[in-house]
Amino acid sequence: MNGKSNGFMYVEALFACGIILVLFVATALLGGKIFANVAAEYEAVKLVSDLRYVQEINRNSYFPRDGVFDSIKPKNNTYFAVKFYRNRYEIEPTAPGTHKTIIHRAMSNVAYTPKSNVSENVSTSIFKSGVLFLRSGDVRQVGHILIESSFAGAKAKRYVIIDKSGRVRMDRNPP
Repeated sequence: MNGKSNGFMYVEALFACGIILVLFVATALLGGKIFANVAAEYEAVKLVSDLRYVQEINRNSYFPRDGVFDSIKPKNNTYFAVKFYRNRYEIEPTAPGTHKTIIHRAMSNVAYTPKSNVSENVSTSIFKSGVLFLRSGDVRQVGHILIESSFAGAKAKRYVIIDKSGRVRMDRNPP
């Protein structure tokens, strides 16, 4: 081996390391956006699932009396409400001591921001008392919950929308 071929191999190794470094940096920059999107998507899907679950529990907490569907009496007096905080939400019974409160904590880079479709001074706003579904499945107050996720400077948003007929859905665009 002569010294010229060793030098050429050294330049090749530096060139290959440079290419690997460029690919790593590009992946790291795109990885933050991918992670933020996945985190926001996961939290939105989890919230939609939990809201539908609470809606179904509240619907099924009533049963017909004497086979007549017009006269409905409660199986129990407990509704379940979903209350939001910065990076968590709680599913809690309206009657204390009847059921255990379920707490879902999001990742530290995820935040929940409930928004009402009406003015903030309404006393039945879902943001003062939590999301509460009535026995018909309708929601007490319509609105949406903004879920924001950030990671390494990249941000992602998802919206969980509750419309006037009680439908709960997730969207990437604001309502």
